[in-house]
Amino acid sequence: MASAELAETIMRLSEEALHDLQRQSRELVEDPPIAPEGVMDIVQDPKAIKRQLQHMQNGFQRALDDSLALLDDLRRTMGR
Repeated sequence: MASAELAETIMRLSEEALHDLQRQSRELVEDPPIAPEGVMDIVQDPKAIKRQLQHMQNGFQRALDDSLALLDDLRRTMGR
């Protein structure tokens, strides 16, 4: 898989995971199961969850960009 295609796939899957987590969070708030102590405190603030996930996604994007740059350097070094 080409690095650009891999990056696109990873970003798409990250976005899907974010949407799934948001859906699951809504379900927990609407119909909470018996949950470990403290879980409800976490899901009561969707904006905080979204900020944390965005922070994680930004970090992942930086790591992905660094990895793609390294792959490009390796390709140039190898003469491809």
